[in-house]
Amino acid sequence: MKNIKDIIIIILFGIILFQFTFRKPTKIKYNTKTDTISVVYDSISYIPKPYIIYKDTGSYHLSKIYVTNLIDTNAIISNYIKKIVYSDTLKNDSLAFILIHDTLQYNRILNRTKVIHIYTLQKTLVQPIKEHLFAGFGIGGGKSIFGVTGNIALLTKRKRLYFFSYDILNHSIFVSIYWKLH
Repeated sequence: MKNIKDIIIIILFGIILFQFTFRKPTKIKYNTKTDTISVVYDSISYIPKPYIIYKDTGSYHLSKIYVTNLIDTNAIISNYIKKIVYSDTLKNDSLAFILIHDTLQYNRILNRTKVIHIYTLQKTLVQPIKEHLFAGFGIGGGKSIFGVTGNIALLTKRKRLYFFSYDILNHSIFVSIYWKLH
């Protein structure tokens, strides 16, 4: 009878060691986000609107002449040559501040400067769950049996409880395994 108890204890400890040895490693997932910025080149097109001038022909009939607005060539050329600076805020929140300064001349982007401030988040590291080892004693009995036990319990990371108990008075051993119920 004592050999059977020893074999059962060895088998249960073998199961415990087997569960600790062949664990799956935990995988860490990272979230990534990609943002794309596209720039469209723009050209200025100017179409003047015509207006009507009445010309006196010396008779009772007036003739209509359609004349376009006077085009200020100097103003168009000066706007074409002038350097214009635009600022565009792409993102402004608690995660990042992204600003783009564009310098335009001749309907093209001459210079682009980027102001990027990425705010780092403070990460709180959660301590990994460790195995917990408990020790205690128990007193129990029935009508004909009385026992005093010394107990050792191990709570694992996977929330399994392995319980080992030895009855000092009756010289008996108890081994239990508990699983957490959700």
